[in-house]
Amino acid sequence: MKILFALVAISLSTSMSALASPLSQTLFGHRLEIRKAPDGFDHLFVDRKPLLDDQSIDLIDIAVVAGVPVAIGVKRPGGNACSGSTFILRFPDNSPARIDGPLDTCSPGATKIESDRVVVEIAATPQMAGSRWAWTPSSGFGPETKLAFAAKSDDGWSAMRSRQIGFTANLPEYADLDHLINERVGALRPVFLRLTSGPGNVGYHGNLFIGTSCQAHACDETGLLVVADISTKRLFVAMKDQKGSPTFSPSFSEWPSGAGSELGRFRQKWLK
Repeated sequence: MKILFALVAISLSTSMSALASPLSQTLFGHRLEIRKAPDGFDHLFVDRKPLLDDQSIDLIDIAVVAGVPVAIGVKRPGGNACSGSTFILRFPDNSPARIDGPLDTCSPGATKIESDRVVVEIAATPQMAGSRWAWTPSSGFGPETKLAFAAKSDDGWSAMRSRQIGFTANLPEYADLDHLINERVGALRPVFLRLTSGPGNVGYHGNLFIGTSCQAHACDETGLLVVADISTKRLFVAMKDQKGSPTFSPSFSEWPSGAGSELGRFRQKWLK
């Protein structure tokens, strides 16, 4: 066991870049390789046996869990639609290496290594419930547990004053801002959240927060404009979904003058 922990310490001292493609290393008595194929994909082999392939494969941690040495990795398909999923290699004594996963997710989440298990957790967001899995050497990954989103009690206006909010998708994370969003959009809240799923921009102009975004993979048909007046603590929302006319809450005349150019561009694009 002392030798085993020494191997773990040596491996953990290796930089993370050394645990990505290309890799050829003996780990816990097994030959582990990540090879880059001519097609650009990474291929994971343990003792020359192919176990996994994807656009990129990385090992992110090495540990001993319930007396069993393990390596935790992430495979990624490339692009910006899916950031990856977690898998775990285990190396039981006198047995071939085994692989559990990858999980059926588009986020590797956060990994917490405990004495007898590994917990993988994807945090909940306003747009999507989170998930948690517990992995043990004897049972692999257990069933998924859904995690409900809970808005922060933090002051969203203070976060704006300190320029901490960098995406429109972050706005519902603050309870006070989420309350104002609900007042503005009402039953259209699911539309609002969906329109924060794609690319956008955030800018601070004096006392105004101005954020834009659109629905992922549908930016030619959708748009969202959110303006927040930090001095008066008022929120203004304009939305264009794939079907129907754009909506404005409140009406044009009530919007702050400093948002005129952004509001004008939104109106010009969608009021045809």
